[in-house]
Amino acid sequence: MPTDPLTASRYPDINLNAPNVPQDIRNAVFDLAENTISRFTTTAARDSAWTAYTSAGGTLADGVVCYTEDAGYWKRHNGGWVSHFGLVGHGIWTPGGSGFSTVTSGDTRLSGGSLPLSAYLKAGRAYRFSGGLRAYSTVAGDIAQAAARISLSTSSSTAGDPIVAVDTSVIERVSGSLYLYKLLPSGTFQVNTSGTYVLSVWGSRPVGTGTVTFYPLSTGNLTAELHDAGIALSTVPAV
Repeated sequence: MPTDPLTASRYPDINLNAPNVPQDIRNAVFDLAENTISRFTTTAARDSAWTAYTSAGGTLADGVVCYTEDAGYWKRHNGGWVSHFGLVGHGIWTPGGSGFSTVTSGDTRLSGGSLPLSAYLKAGRAYRFSGGLRAYSTVAGDIAQAAARISLSTSSSTAGDPIVAVDTSVIERVSGSLYLYKLLPSGTFQVNTSGTYVLSVWGSRPVGTGTVTFYPLSTGNLTAELHDAGIALSTVPAV
């Protein structure tokens, strides 16, 4: 019986005069199983289903990926299931020529484009946020800060919401201009409650007297990403 070159799935030989249609369909479904991303309610249901599959002659090889509603994506590695990391949220800033925003005191939410970004996060999972931007100031020695705040809401986060990623640095003078080349807020956190969360990036000048303006790292748009970092550990801060 011929097989598909990508999945090794068996399919009927069109030259046969008497194909066994039920068996041919079963072969195709059975062979394709390990080449799909199967979905289960729990890890126990996953284990039960794959045990039945291998007992019927199937192969559970490294590289197989599946999803469980209680714990997210899994990948087969070295003969066992390991939590599979992946991108769950992506935001793009689209600033004008004057930059994102100017800050003289307090916090200012840097918004535009698809930021703030929104994503459904599950309790018991760890997530990692990463982003980047530049900051200019009118006064050398000012301190600029960029932070990502999270809110269990469908609207923008506020200045009182928890910080899950932050980067802080002193504005330095370079070639006659006062500027900090880059701020790269990043951090790993877990959530206690499953739901749709909103993440916003905030700019501030916690120390100094000048005006700080935030820009992209380079010409064009600036992106921020949120990744599933696996099963949460006790060492990961919770929000």
